[in-house]
Amino acid sequence: MSDINDDIVETLNDLIATCKDGELGFTACAERVESPDLRQLFTQRAAGCRQAAEELRPFVIQYGGEPETEGSTSGALHRGWVAVRGSLAGFSDQAMLDESSVARTLPWRATVPHCARTPCPSNCGPSSRASSWVCRPTTTT
Repeated sequence: MSDINDDIVETLNDLIATCKDGELGFTACAERVESPDLRQLFTQRAAGCRQAAEELRPFVIQYGGEPETEGSTSGALHRGWVAVRGSLAGFSDQAMLDESSVARTLPWRATVPHCARTPCPSNCGPSSRASSWVCRPTTTT
């Protein structure tokens, strides 16, 4: 695999791990809230994260890598902190909502600098959703 492919695979795997962190975090929040509306919101967000990771996996393979299957260490530490905090202060709906808002921004601190120095494949770019990127399958004619 070339250096550029290594960088692309690393970046895509960082994004997959970030998606996995989101999936696990939103699932944990969904399990702890009382409000059916919040449970549905967190469940939908977890499903969106899972789908995003699934969409990225074929591109890791396309560039000669092995797709990430786990979340990040920082994501696991954050979920652990939420569990400790919740067990001490109570798992209120507001606390889970607050923690999920914080969690959404944490993984990007590590991922964005790497993305900034790694060229994005030509078939990847901003999606119609303001905060996400998508990779489209390459087509051969």
